[in-house]
Amino acid sequence: MLSQRSGRRADAQAAVAVSAGGAVALPLAAGRRWRGRAHVIEPPRAGFIGALNELWLYRWAVPYFGRVYLARRYRRTWLGFLWVPLKPGFNMASRILIFGGVVGITAGKTPYPIFLLIATAAWQLYAETVLWGTRSMEMGAKMLQRLELPRLPMIFGAVVPGSIEFVTYSLFAAIGLGYYLLRAHKFYLHLGIQTLLVPAGLTLIVLQAVGTALVLSGASARARDIRYGMHFGLNFLYLATPVLYPLSRVPAAWRPLAELNPVMGSIEMVKDGLFDSHELTTPATLVAIIGAAMLWAIGIWVIHRSEVRRRALVARR
Repeated sequence: MLSQRSGRRADAQAAVAVSAGGAVALPLAAGRRWRGRAHVIEPPRAGFIGALNELWLYRWAVPYFGRVYLARRYRRTWLGFLWVPLKPGFNMASRILIFGGVVGITAGKTPYPIFLLIATAAWQLYAETVLWGTRSMEMGAKMLQRLELPRLPMIFGAVVPGSIEFVTYSLFAAIGLGYYLLRAHKFYLHLGIQTLLVPAGLTLIVLQAVGTALVLSGASARARDIRYGMHFGLNFLYLATPVLYPLSRVPAAWRPLAELNPVMGSIEMVKDGLFDSHELTTPATLVAIIGAAMLWAIGIWVIHRSEVRRRALVARR
């Protein structure tokens, strides 16, 4: 427990952190008084419930690290946060031109730009969360040396840049829907009870992305090979997931193999909730749910072992 007698000044003052392994002295600057809240530093609890408890206790750190990742992303740029809408705008303009115009991909009754924008919004939520979550341990290594902070809030902070990407692409999709509504007098989204699939799919996407980061973030902090491999893996998944094309374009012989893609089920949940496509299958949904559960089980175990080792080193200092 962090403690210090108020009202007493001394040349050497310290806050004492008491854990199961003993007392650790955390020196404060001379002449300063401890005015913070008492905080008990306990050994990390194993299991899913213990991880959620730590995430709740340190929930204030999630938006903080989200801002850190955003600032890191647009650091050393002239336009700064103007790249938030510019980068998705340039990406979508080129993909719509090439895949919708040159290649001629269609999405049934839905205009291809609307299909691509919504599918990409869901994909970017996954990809950005994975990328920044995987880098979280590397970016927060110096802070972990100074503060007693669990790893899970740092990884969950990656949901912030992922969510901003999702919102940005969704706003472009809303502009496109307004354009087609004025031009063709038709609203191309099918809203109803099936729209409940959208929040379910987005929640599953976040769980999959955070689970992947839980597994890989520790190794990524030690070797950049993980980050390089992650970029290759995400590029392959992007092409293998029905984002640039509808699932109906996948040949029937390849459909069972495509359903083994763990991201496809969650992306299709979002698309089926908004489009009249009915392409979501039970095997793809089960693969997505089971994959997310397995990632979290392995990730929580990896993070728990890392926390135990780190706190044991701190206690011996």
